[in-house]
Order: sequence, then C-alpha cells, then structure tokens
Amino acid sequence: MRVAFFGTPALSARYLSALAQHHQVTGVVTQPDRPSGRHRTPVPSPVKEQALGIGAQVLQPEAGKCSGACAVLEQGNPETCVVVAFGQKLPCGPRNCTVGRCINVHYSLLPKLRGAAPVQHALLQGLKRTGVTIQHIAPGWDEGDVILQRELDILPEDTCGTLTDRLTDLGIETLLEALALIADGTAPRVPQDHAQATFAPSVKKGDGLIDWNLPAEALERAVRAYNPWPTAHTTLAGKGLRVLRAHLDADTIVESGEGEVGTFVEVSTEAAAVTCGHGRLWLDEVQLEGKKRMTAPEFLRGARLTVGARLG
Repeated sequence: MRVAFFGTPALSARYLSALAQHHQVTGVVTQPDRPSGRHRTPVPSPVKEQALGIGAQVLQPEAGKCSGACAVLEQGNPETCVVVAFGQKLPCGPRNCTVGRCINVHYSLLPKLRGAAPVQHALLQGLKRTGVTIQHIAPGWDEGDVILQRELDILPEDTCGTLTDRLTDLGIETLLEALALIADGTAPRVPQDHAQATFAPSVKKGDGLIDWNLPAEALERAVRAYNPWPTAHTTLAGKGLRVLRAHLDADTIVESGEGEVGTFVEVSTEAAAVTCGHGRLWLDEVQLEGKKRMTAPEFLRGARLTVGARLG
C-alpha cells in the first residue's frame, strides 16, 4: 500500500521504520528543524532522519501551513495517510481523507483521554489499564470513528517513558493490522460516544513542581507521570531537586500531622521520607541541581540531611 506519513518525535520514527518495511512510503511530513544546544544549531526531527535514511521525500511546513505539503503529497497518490504525534493540527487533509484514508494513532482507549498528553494523565489518574486507538481523522481533536483498539495493563512501576515505549510496541502492531483492513476494504468505522469523553490537556514544564500539601499517593503518581519530562521537582537549600523515582509506605497508611508538610520525617544512610498532605513519600532517586542522578543512598551520603530539613 502507498502510505504518506506525518510525525515528528522518536516514537513516530519507530512507526515510520515499521511502515517502510511493509508498505511504500510516498512522502513524509515533519516539523521544521529546531535550534538546539549551546550554539542553537538547527537539528532535524527523528522522523526526518529516519525518512532520509529510507530515501523518502521530506516536507517540513511551519505550523498552520501544511496545505502546500498535502498538495505535494497528493502527487504520490497515497492510498492512506498515517499521523503519529505530528505536533500540528492538520488544517486540511490529503485527497479522499473524508472517506477514511487519513488515520491517526492515539495512546488511550478513546473516547477517554482525548488530547495531547494521554499517557501522563493515565498515570496521574491512577488508571489500571490504557491502550492504543487507531482512528479515522475527524475535524475535532481525537473525535474520529474507531478502526481498532487494543488494551494494555499499566504496571505499578511504569513511568511515562516506560509506558510510552510499551504502547509504541502495541501501536505499531495495531497500526499494521488496521492498514491491512483498509487494504481489504473492511476497516470499520465505530462512532465514539462523545458523552463519555474525558480529556488529557498538554503538560507544561511548571506542572512538575511538587506541592507537598497533596496526598503522597497523588505525588507518587506525578513522579511517574512526569518522568522523563518535565520531571517532578522541588528545591532543597535553595537548589533545584528533581525527584525521579519515589514510593509509598508498603504496609501502612501514615496519617497526616506527623511533621510539617514538605519536611523530612525519617532520614538514614539508606532512605529518606517526606511528609505530605496525607502520608509520606520515600525518595528513591533524585538529581540535585548541577549533579548527576543519584539513588537515595548515594544522595544521602553527601547531603547531610536531618529530620526537619525542608523542601520547597
């Protein structure tokens, strides 16, 4: 099948690689090169690098200007257009997308968690299961008819990074199955129940700032949801402190009031616990500003913390 592809980040590049092994990629649309590093040198997206590696035509329209790119794509007469984390809303679509030739991969069980950050919000909400939806693209965000859905358990130790990796494995497999149905003319169109929709808005850098007044359970979820970005963070003695891994008390629920919120209530050479609005959070891996990532024992050997030390 002739397939045009829209995508930008590394996970999208994995889909493009898989598509190139099973289908003819007629063209690739990705975000423009962006300045990066100390010298602000323009850097291509992972999808652009992957596309050049397979010899595909690459188009890089600025935001809101993909109409011209779509017109160029149509010259390759794609039978299907696949969108995976492109990063822009398509103001138009390749010819015939209205009859089902433009599809999208979304990391939730739609209509639940429509929006830009479904993986983070699944973790923040403490969901036990999520999944992948292959949908026909519609004018509204993630409102398209469903072709296929596949479910996946969320593991207790999952971070946004690990869960995204596992969803990508599942998503590639599901996308290839959906394309086979499209090729056979048997791809379904299952309308979503819009009354059941929930939303997963974009995550911002400031969302990772830890509010110690929240329950420990909510903060443990946030630590996992914001790893690897924007990372749960606080301050210690005026320096930034990133919390990369943390856990709750295994057997007991610690009542609030055991210490001032945001202070260390238990410190040893091996572990440290911070009191929260309800319960306490044990820090397992952190990164102090200007330092490398450290396990709790490594951090505590040099931090010289005492009970009552305050976090921001």
